[in-house]
Amino acid sequence: HTEFPEEAMVLSFGLGWGADVAGARRGGMAHCRGAARRCAATGARVLAAQRGPVHTEFPEGEEWDALVEEFERRAEATGGNRSRAVSLREQLMVSAGKKSQLNPEVLETMPLVESAFMASLLMIMWFLGRYLRLDGFLVLFYPIPIFLVAFRWGPRFALLTVCTAVYLMLIDMGPIYAISFACNTGFMALLFALAMALRWHWFVVLLFGTAGKCLGFVINIKLQGFFFREDLWNLVREQAVSMCEALAMTIGRARGISELTAKANVPSSSAVNAVMVWLFVFSSVYHAFFTYFSSSIILEAYEYLLNIKPSLMPVVAWLKRRQRSAYDTSMRASRDTNRKL
Repeated sequence: HTEFPEEAMVLSFGLGWGADVAGARRGGMAHCRGAARRCAATGARVLAAQRGPVHTEFPEGEEWDALVEEFERRAEATGGNRSRAVSLREQLMVSAGKKSQLNPEVLETMPLVESAFMASLLMIMWFLGRYLRLDGFLVLFYPIPIFLVAFRWGPRFALLTVCTAVYLMLIDMGPIYAISFACNTGFMALLFALAMALRWHWFVVLLFGTAGKCLGFVINIKLQGFFFREDLWNLVREQAVSMCEALAMTIGRARGISELTAKANVPSSSAVNAVMVWLFVFSSVYHAFFTYFSSSIILEAYEYLLNIKPSLMPVVAWLKRRQRSAYDTSMRASRDTNRKL
């Protein structure tokens, strides 16, 4: 109380509040008032032993608010209100409702922190895949960080992760690699995450991912063509027609066929274009299918970390049942063998 001597006020409140303001916040204002009453009683006993004047009436109204602000300021000045990091175990217990939030301010920033870490991980994976030629191994795992953020904190933070990763790649690797990631992986992963978060049928999710892959490839071709001042699609088509002509001439000379007859058997530009489109769509479906399949396996294993339950490929549940059945069979066989022995 304001009638306390300075030493008594510091002693009484310092015993239960000034040392750990963050701990007192866990129970809200009622916890703070209860702690203050206990501390006031302690200070009263101490000063009574010293035979000093003591006033133990509990402060109310503006007096209480001023006292709270005073000790908040003291705790912050001495470092007593410093927030500590929250462990993964604490996050999971808070999400499950088994534990109250120790530091709400820290938990409020966790989506931003995880988005930043996942964006950095994406940039490192893309760097290794492009510069060290590890795309064949990493291509199916590029969307995993985006999926983890999307199903823990929502699609909005997944979009933030992709934008941050593209910005990092733009600075460290250049615009070509950044555009390639955004179109080939980022766009497909965002559409996948949106469809899986909405819990649509797995076939619709696969169609969304395939559409994202196709659209991203087209945008990538157009943007890179703009940078190189070339129509890359026509350039590839012309190269394919030239290769077909060279192959036809080689086969014609081996069989003794004239050049005119050999050139007449060369497919037209429109036929080559149709084959290219078909191969492009097949490649997109192939890539989207195995991306969805591998992501479903990983997300099913880490489902306890996710706040949003995604729509996974049903074959994963079937594989899990088969694995469980095989495990139960082996355990029964082991028990039967032990009984015989």
